[in-house]
Amino acid sequence: MADTQNEVVKSKKQLYDEARAEKLKQREKEQAKELKKQKKAELDKKYRNPVFSTPGKILIWILAISMVAVIVISLIYLIITNVK
Repeated sequence: MADTQNEVVKSKKQLYDEARAEKLKQREKEQAKELKKQKKAELDKKYRNPVFSTPGKILIWILAISMVAVIVISLIYLIITNVK
């Protein structure tokens, strides 16, 4: 009985205000999550690592092979010019 006497009785308006505030907090959390997702999606759209795309892989292989070819050709040229 002592518990019932010490309890604070809330009016309908207070209960309504508390419920509305709780819904507002949940809505704000959801909006913050959506905003984070949008920002992350924008960052993903702005930059894409060329290693993970097919044209990027092709370009990297062409560059690597051409660098090796230039080194080999220049080495052969230097050997031939110094032998004469």
